[in-house]
Amino acid sequence: SRDMRSLLLLTALVPIAFSYGIPAIRDLKARYHPQTSTIFVEWTFPQPHDNVAFNVRYRINKAGGDHWKMLRTADPIVRLIQPNLSDGDELHVQVNAERHGRVIEDWSQVLVITVTKKAPNGESQDALIPPTAFTANILDTTSVRLEWKPVEDAQVDGKDIYYVVNVKQLTTRSGGVLQRQQIKTSESSFTMGRLIPGEKYELTIRSAVSDAQVSNTAAIVEITMPRDEEFFEIGNLIISSLFKNSGSGAVNLTWDVPANMANHIYSEAGKEDWQTIKFGGAQSSASLHGLKSDTQYLLKIRTLLKNDVATESGQFNFKTPKVTPNAIRKVDVIYSHEVNSVRLQWILEPHIHTATVAGYDVYVSDNKDLPENHWRHIPLPSRDAELSLPNLKSLTTYFVKVNIRNTDGSVIRAPSLYRFTTIDSDAEFAEVRQANALSYRNLVPGKVAIAWHFPDAVVETLAGTTVYFSEHHKLPIESWNTVDLHDPRKNSVVLANLREGAHYYIRIVPVRTNGVKDFENQEHFEMRTDTRERFEEQLRSVHQSLPLSKGDKSFLRITSCNPDAILDECGLQETCIAVRNESIGWCIPFSLKDAILQS
Repeated sequence: SRDMRSLLLLTALVPIAFSYGIPAIRDLKARYHPQTSTIFVEWTFPQPHDNVAFNVRYRINKAGGDHWKMLRTADPIVRLIQPNLSDGDELHVQVNAERHGRVIEDWSQVLVITVTKKAPNGESQDALIPPTAFTANILDTTSVRLEWKPVEDAQVDGKDIYYVVNVKQLTTRSGGVLQRQQIKTSESSFTMGRLIPGEKYELTIRSAVSDAQVSNTAAIVEITMPRDEEFFEIGNLIISSLFKNSGSGAVNLTWDVPANMANHIYSEAGKEDWQTIKFGGAQSSASLHGLKSDTQYLLKIRTLLKNDVATESGQFNFKTPKVTPNAIRKVDVIYSHEVNSVRLQWILEPHIHTATVAGYDVYVSDNKDLPENHWRHIPLPSRDAELSLPNLKSLTTYFVKVNIRNTDGSVIRAPSLYRFTTIDSDAEFAEVRQANALSYRNLVPGKVAIAWHFPDAVVETLAGTTVYFSEHHKLPIESWNTVDLHDPRKNSVVLANLREGAHYYIRIVPVRTNGVKDFENQEHFEMRTDTRERFEEQLRSVHQSLPLSKGDKSFLRITSCNPDAILDECGLQETCIAVRNESIGWCIPFSLKDAILQS
């Protein structure tokens, strides 16, 4: 009839109701097509839909109407064939999903369509729909907390919306009388008590603006209250975390479960639109990935027992630690023939713009537990990312941290410490003989000396070494420049014709006696070649000034060196001459060589 068609159009929209996590079949709703007197039911399902089939079952919820009718479709919409609908009928609809004959999504919660021939009192009910996300969380054996998402419109026809919750007891296992309750509230949640342990309940919620104007559709959820021997609470929750400089990390959760309940847990999981993880009940711990640092999180643990009783732990608040991004990408320690001095070079992370850097504050200490004001502080007023550290103790471990001073006055404090150990003062070039020792030295602009030493396990089958170097680390290794050394005793090389002031990536790869290049035991590092201006500045800072006579402003610059060194440690126009000790000499200009030797 025309009245029937009009009414079905008004009462077709029904929200989805659930209690066990996020369903894949969502937004289940119905609409009425008056021209064809047809009811259409539609829903949403995440892509892809390849090889997915949906089964739809529906029935009239009345005496003699318990038989389900089945439909099958490949689309998330179906037409219901139900011509004989009477006033007061409730049409129940459910949907599940299959792929290749295997159920991948169980039956959805019931979609309820109520049939009435005429709207009561002629009032408009088409705007009244029940709330969504209706859930029931069991708190103990007699209490449950109901929560829902309110409807978007707070008023209808100028009247405030409230909610009517009906509670119906479905079983009488305890031998008591079936209970019915009705609660009216304008809130979006409330806690209900005095329920009977072990009994099953049906909870429905509708929207209303008056006793005569109530939504014809309802959200429904069914629960079974746990018995005393079935219920337990999650206890002693321990939260630990590990976050990286990138800001990503993981949080580990561990909790206690009573020993008598460990074998009764089917699964534990999150729920609703929260991020969720699901796992078997044999474990009482979980790891949460993809969390953000310095962020407050709310945690719930929902437990499903084998008898379909679900309990919830309540809410836990925790905050992930704050991670300060590291501004220094790498610190290189370059050892000198002066055993009590090293040179530090560092490379900034790509997100730090050198144009905004005004200088650095370098802190050095051999005791990392000292307060910062007790560390040796070396301020650098320039953007040059390097520093020479003289007067160090031999065979001592030092710790370094580098803070960045910006041009706007702000300071980027270093979250990381860097560590290095000085060499023995009684052993010249001891660092070259140590396992995995690696050093390089800018000789002149565009020319760099590199020295290394492989571990003993590698040296035993070493036939040679291949040195790869390139300005672009993303190039395939075949496109890098190479230097091949066929002598296994050779552990140093000089790279010439490099670009001045350029950044280079170095790989030192051992070659086995069978000719195979052992990339697993390769050494790799980064370096920057000197510019001519910087090289001249270093010469002025390294050379010692020796006055010729009192009051004479002329002076002679002399640098110490090792006459037996494989690599030439002196300048282009100098040579190393032993003076008192065969292993210690001076870098003497060629023009003064004969005069000094003769004297």
